[in-house]
Amino acid sequence: MLLYVGEFSLAIAFKAHVQASALVGVVSAAVSNLSTRLKNSMRVDDPMDIFSVHALAGMVGCFMTGLFAQSSVAANDGFSEIDGGWLDQNWKQMYKQIAVSWFQSIAVHPG
Repeated sequence: MLLYVGEFSLAIAFKAHVQASALVGVVSAAVSNLSTRLKNSMRVDDPMDIFSVHALAGMVGCFMTGLFAQSSVAANDGFSEIDGGWLDQNWKQMYKQIAVSWFQSIAVHPG
């Protein structure tokens, strides 16, 4: 479980504060864990939990990056300039994050 927290916190680490990164990791891990339990009750064949770990937790991480990304944190490296996310009143970023999540899910769908 801690591996999931670190994995999704790393993706947002350079765009948001540490507390937001930890929250993204915990929520992504919880979604992944709960979907694994739901998968077992639905009798879905996914023995390595690929869908719950990569698809669902990735979508949650992508969405929450749009919430917590901040231009002040990204500028700490000296050259990155971003508009930020929901916390910086960049409301359009949420729509972009949702669109990217849906596009990725459609693009990688095997059928």
